[in-house]
Amino acid sequence: MHSRRSFLESTLRCGALAAVGTRSPFSLAALADAAPTLLGEFDYGDVDLAPGLAQKQFEHTQSILMSLNEDSLLKPWRLRAGLQRLAPS
Repeated sequence: MHSRRSFLESTLRCGALAAVGTRSPFSLAALADAAPTLLGEFDYGDVDLAPGLAQKQFEHTQSILMSLNEDSLLKPWRLRAGLQRLAPS
């Protein structure tokens, strides 16, 4: 009796052997001849979030980050550098 794991293992091995073969359309030579598809980088401003869960999560995260106290975040580095706490403005 074969388990799912042994079935997948043998399937992957057969697929790898088929890919290495020279007559396979998935052979290394065929892959080397194929033109690579490059991903392009885009600016953050090029992305629009549609209303929904992603937009809500973004707004929630942004509100938390914008409400953080900068002085408290920088305190450990100021203390390490021997600087005093900033005066409240």
